[in-house]
Amino acid sequence: MPGAHATVVIGASPADVCAVITDFANYPEFVPDVAQAVVLRTVPGDAPEWTVRFSLRVVRPIGYTLRLWAEPVHPDGTRVVRWSLVEGSVLRANEGSWTLSPCAEGTTVLYEVSVELALYVPSSLTRLLAGTNLPLMLTAFKDRLEA
Repeated sequence: MPGAHATVVIGASPADVCAVITDFANYPEFVPDVAQAVVLRTVPGDAPEWTVRFSLRVVRPIGYTLRLWAEPVHPDGTRVVRWSLVEGSVLRANEGSWTLSPCAEGTTVLYEVSVELALYVPSSLTRLLAGTNLPLMLTAFKDRLEA
């Protein structure tokens, strides 16, 4: 399954970064290509879980639903949010994670994603799209937190 990863340092605490990452309904305000994000289900607690329906504006509208969950905060303050695909017409798989580790400058953010499309797209094109969109998305989160 084609995947991509990227790292960025954000001048905010892991808790603050996690709060923005899990504020799904506001993604259309600042995340490129996200037209809508609707939280269908929330399970609160030390390891909260969400089911979210995303609609993207790309070459053509794309919709998919993810199950996302946060791990309990690690002893060193690291936070992890993971996801996996529930359903999507053009996606066969979509899984990944945000790993938020405290550092002197704030938080080191590691974003990892693996996607398998239901239709054939050369992996070189998938990597190219991820290589373009991933940095733009991380910059949007960084800008939102550091504004």
